[in-house]
Amino acid sequence: MIASTGPEGPAGAVGPTGPEGPAGTVGPTGPEGPAGAVGPTGPEGPAGAVGPTGPTGPAGPTGPANGLSAFGGAYNATAQTLTLTADTPEQIPLATAMPALGITNAPANSITITEPGNYEIDFFTSVDPAATGDIAVSVRRNNTSLPEATVTRRVTGNEQTFFSGSVITALAANDVLDLAITSGNGGTVTLDDGTNASLSVKKLN
Repeated sequence: MIASTGPEGPAGAVGPTGPEGPAGTVGPTGPEGPAGAVGPTGPEGPAGAVGPTGPTGPAGPTGPANGLSAFGGAYNATAQTLTLTADTPEQIPLATAMPALGITNAPANSITITEPGNYEIDFFTSVDPAATGDIAVSVRRNNTSLPEATVTRRVTGNEQTFFSGSVITALAANDVLDLAITSGNGGTVTLDDGTNASLSVKKLN
């Protein structure tokens, strides 16, 4: 006769770990992560090649000759004697014309303006009076002396005296300019050899 089974004994000690099993299959790729921060700007690249030269622009308008739109004058270089009546203007000879633009050397011993504007007027004369007295030399416009272009001197007989001046004044088209001498006592004055009188103008605007 079989005896009855006794109670179960306690569990034995855990045995050693067995070898690692084979790797499982790769799982699916996860979702893409967010974009990273923008990196710093890179260094500036080299300059590009120079482009071709552009076409030449149109020529500007031609300017006035020597920067002046009108100029000219006249002078005298012949020795001669003038007989003066007291307090009466006598025209000084200006027989030789200077190079000119925009004026004419007519009538004789004078210059005529053709372009209105502001002009610089320069004048000169050298006289040798026969007697002592007062003499005035002036630029005349249309036979009227310009006060700003009149020089008066006390002269001594038989001594050379120089008169000169430079003024700026407005002139109109067809104004006629000449040079005149006036003696308070009358008598004679001599214009010596060489350039002894001149009158010139140049337009400033």
